[in-house]
Amino acid sequence: MVHTHLTELVFQKTPEFLFALQGLSRRLLKDREFFSMVQGIHEITLIIPSKLTPNLLKDLSLFRCLSRIPSLANITLRVPPEYTKTPNIFFALLKPLAAHHINIIEISSTSTEIALLVSMDDVQTVVRLLMPEAH
Repeated sequence: MVHTHLTELVFQKTPEFLFALQGLSRRLLKDREFFSMVQGIHEITLIIPSKLTPNLLKDLSLFRCLSRIPSLANITLRVPPEYTKTPNIFFALLKPLAAHHINIIEISSTSTEIALLVSMDDVQTVVRLLMPEAH
């Protein structure tokens, strides 16, 4: 699955920010908008449709945005649950992208999904390399 025209926003992870995100994430999910949140130890990354960025930044105006990267695409690959026991799965996925100098901005995964965040300029190449049957 490919979602395009996304923006990545990074904020400092604080209890106050997490509290502010509760209502916001419920609203985005209710509106069926693409929304991804990755929590690190010190930061929280939000990936949202670019069209929503101005309103979201206004809603979160009490918090400083540490980084903003527009014009992104999220490419999500479904994998069987057994992939978590498969050695080198990430290497196998990323090797052809590295050979084509594709910059991976973020990688996130669940037990059945691997998501890559890349520049909109690289979407066609990534899809061609990772999903050749789609062409």
